Amino acid sequence: LSNDLNIINKKITLIDLAEKKIFFEDNDYYSYEKLINTIPLDNFIKLVKDVPKSIKVAASKLNCTSLLLINVLSKGETSIPYHWLYVYDEELLSTRITQSHLLSKKNTKKGYSAIQVEVYESDYRKFKINHEKIKNKVCKELINMGIIDNVEKSHYQYINHANIIFDHSRKNNLNMIFK
Repeated sequence: LSNDLNIINKKITLIDLAEKKIFFEDNDYYSYEKLINTIPLDNFIKLVKDVPKSIKVAASKLNCTSLLLINVLSKGETSIPYHWLYVYDEELLSTRITQSHLLSKKNTKKGYSAIQVEVYESDYRKFKINHEKIKNKVCKELINMGIIDNVEKSHYQYINHANIIFDHSRKNNLNMIFK
């Protein structure tokens, strides 16, 4: 096998660290010399063979935010000249707004504005409405804040693991996992 193997579109079912093998849903497997993991640590631990229960418990206590990205296409220009801005208003769902059309002229067709809004949730603060309703509310927020006048198109994408939450138990849980 190549030293730089990239595995795409295969579902991992088991990782055997002792045998240095990764097993897949299609009954295929790969051997490795060095494993570089990009799977969130709590999910990685669930895949590893023969993990002690105490490690599984520590991994389950790691916290992160989840992210709902709302992408909005608006006809016309926006009212603000900034590439991004933060919204510090607990009454609003929007937290960070990025104007993609200002990052590159190739991001939208001429005469349109492209905006991406980040909305976060965590175990400490769960969404109270579904993703579609959040998308619609965020579009209204953009209009009410005076950033855009209209919404031509919008869609959303949910990202389960977004940002690490550095809570009081994180360090102890990581120490247990990595010892």
